[in-house]
Amino acid sequence: MNAILAPISWIYSLVMDVRNWMFTHGWLHEREFRVTIICVGNLAMGGTGKTPHCVWLVESMLQQGKRAAILSRGYGRKTSGFLEATASSTAEMIGDEPLQMFLHFGCSVIVAVCEDRCKGIETLLEKHPDIDVIVLDDAFQHRYVRPSRRILLTDYNRLYSKDHVIPWGRLRESRKGAERADVIIVSKCPSNLSEEEMQAIREQLKPNELQKLFFTRMKYASMPELETTSSPRVALLAGIAHPEPFKAHFEAKNCQIVHTLFFSDHHNFSKKDVARIEDVASDVDYIVTTAKDYARLLGLPFQKEVLNKIKVQHISVSVLNEEETLLQSL
Repeated sequence: MNAILAPISWIYSLVMDVRNWMFTHGWLHEREFRVTIICVGNLAMGGTGKTPHCVWLVESMLQQGKRAAILSRGYGRKTSGFLEATASSTAEMIGDEPLQMFLHFGCSVIVAVCEDRCKGIETLLEKHPDIDVIVLDDAFQHRYVRPSRRILLTDYNRLYSKDHVIPWGRLRESRKGAERADVIIVSKCPSNLSEEEMQAIREQLKPNELQKLFFTRMKYASMPELETTSSPRVALLAGIAHPEPFKAHFEAKNCQIVHTLFFSDHHNFSKKDVARIEDVASDVDYIVTTAKDYARLLGLPFQKEVLNKIKVQHISVSVLNEEETLLQSL
């Protein structure tokens, strides 16, 4: 980004710093709740893998026998107020990422959306008083709730220590915001990340003595349809912040990437897009998309033969260092 935008960036950073100072010193009020609340977020504008980390975190809570809920603002939805995900929910109703998480967990986890996080928590506790833990998705800058733990994600390829505040860079607030985190996770790391590289990143991020630093990678689930087909012709379909790793994963596979249909993050598919996807489908064996995109594709008027060709590449999180310590720190 051109440094000519630096003055605007400094002004925005100052505004955010003043806002954070007012919360820290009690001029603006942070509410505490009687339930464990874990906030997952980042400093940068999207693309750090918040949703897979929320899923990993909630799965860990379920394994401990806890009753868990996920609360998101529901970015991109066409509704407002508190809504709880049900079998009839759509991405337009609750947002693509909440729907993605609901499709993953089903009724075993409560997934809800509300732009007012305090009201959302109150409503969840009224409706489900047996909840043990609430995970706040993408809420690091939402200071009106005081969580029990704050988890800050930063992309291995785009560390916040090397970035600037918008519009000069991609940060929503200055780097000093990282001081609020209890846990910092460097996401999307290569699987062979060495201890020397981890140490170099520690020195760059400079976590304080109370902060825990962990490293994770994205693990791609197997896709039997592609793996049992000899050199399949595929189209990649994604509307995510950074589709490059998604594409690189399939470039390393025994498949022919014939088409790439990449859209902006949270893209709302139009009738024109549906027609384009159907046209591409006639030229490939499979259309491979992400779980997040699949949540938005559901309900669109595709022909049955096209739907049969759409396959979802599921992604999970794998912790590279001290997984038990990470769980204990929550």
